Amino acid sequence: MQQAEYKTVSVWGLNVRYVEAGNGLVVVMLLGLADSLLSWYCNIDALADARHRVIAPDLPGSGDSEKPYHLEHDPDSAAEFVYDLTQELHVERFSLVGSSAGGLISGLFALEHPEMVEKMALVGSGGFGRRVSWLLRAVSVSVLGDTVYQPRVN
Repeated sequence: MQQAEYKTVSVWGLNVRYVEAGNGLVVVMLLGLADSLLSWYCNIDALADARHRVIAPDLPGSGDSEKPYHLEHDPDSAAEFVYDLTQELHVERFSLVGSSAGGLISGLFALEHPEMVEKMALVGSGGFGRRVSWLLRAVSVSVLGDTVYQPRVN
């Protein structure tokens, strides 16, 4: 089993927590709103053991990353944040895995930066319908999102 390392990097003036494990082809894993990289822990180990370098960030405002009270909370900004994060980590080409709103962010990233995306997998992806549900809109509001979600491991 590969040893996952929890790290912090500064992007857009925010401290962003991410986990990195393994060596080989890079896989970037993105979660949805009000979630934490801890949700990927079984997947991270399995992919690292299968000779992949896995990077799973807590996007701004989620998990243990700083809350960006001065920044926009929208999918386009999140996709550009992922671009700047990958540049900071010196990752040029990778596969994307996106779950929930992370699927929407992955899709937007792939549209803007197709040369960087090797493969993409969307798992229970959100955001491709005509309307954003009231629940997704509600947890994207920083005060409510902080109240509703606290990262934990059971």
